[in-house]
Amino acid sequence: MSSWPRSIAAAIALGLVARIAFGVIYWHDKPLTHDEKQYLALARLIRAARLFENPGFSVANVANHLDYSSPQSFGRHVRTLMRLTALQFREQYDGEGMLQHFRQTLVLPHLDRLRALRPLSPSWGAAYARNLIH
Repeated sequence: MSSWPRSIAAAIALGLVARIAFGVIYWHDKPLTHDEKQYLALARLIRAARLFENPGFSVANVANHLDYSSPQSFGRHVRTLMRLTALQFREQYDGEGMLQHFRQTLVLPHLDRLRALRPLSPSWGAAYARNLIH
């Protein structure tokens, strides 16, 4: 498989890191948008699915490794996002499968906008900051 989906996921993650850092410094009262929270939540579940590929990792191990407050909290998170129990999630998704779900759900529907994104251009930073304010 090509590294293209991983590149997109990495670009999204970097964009969120920049958004979060920028927001913390300049707009500390502005919360993350629903879309940003969904990207972060599903990205975290990609990591969880990858950890579950290790048969020695229990739900509690994965929850602890990803800094959830408890295995029950992790289970609620999975149930809310995926409508599955943590054990069903483990059975149905590996890291690659979860990455594909992320791609299908959050990347492909916005592909035209992502392709037009030019974060390294000088004008992008000012336009991005204006979007954060509104």
